[in-house]
Amino acid sequence: MIPQNSKVMPMLLIAMVVAVFAFSLYVFLTTENTVIVVNEAVSEPKEVVVTGSEQIKPEVEQPAQNPRIRILETGVGFLNVRESGSTQARQVGRVLPGEVYEYTQLQNNWYKIVHPDFPNAWVSGQYVEVVDRSSDLMGGE
Repeated sequence: MIPQNSKVMPMLLIAMVVAVFAFSLYVFLTTENTVIVVNEAVSEPKEVVVTGSEQIKPEVEQPAQNPRIRILETGVGFLNVRESGSTQARQVGRVLPGEVYEYTQLQNNWYKIVHPDFPNAWVSGQYVEVVDRSSDLMGGE
């Protein structure tokens, strides 16, 4: 048995750490990286070998995005939100100029908007403009 106060024990520990590090570095530098990409539409996983500076760009299906509208200035500082696409429909809330909303339907110049507080939210097309989504970054607004 090696005495506790000996200098051999710390040197042996350092040598083991260096050996493990060197072996790990050797394995990392000499083997190809293997990545398994699982496609839910396929029952079998697909193995892809990556070498050098190649990068895998997984084909992720993006959810469909609704078109958007921006509320324009109305002269009174807000735009009424109605339960359906008509001035006779019950008013359920208000939106403000400059706010942007996705819309799901367009009927007779009335837009059904996606609003967090109103499940049936319609605004008049007279006070909105369609917003181009091409400026979206990473799916945000």
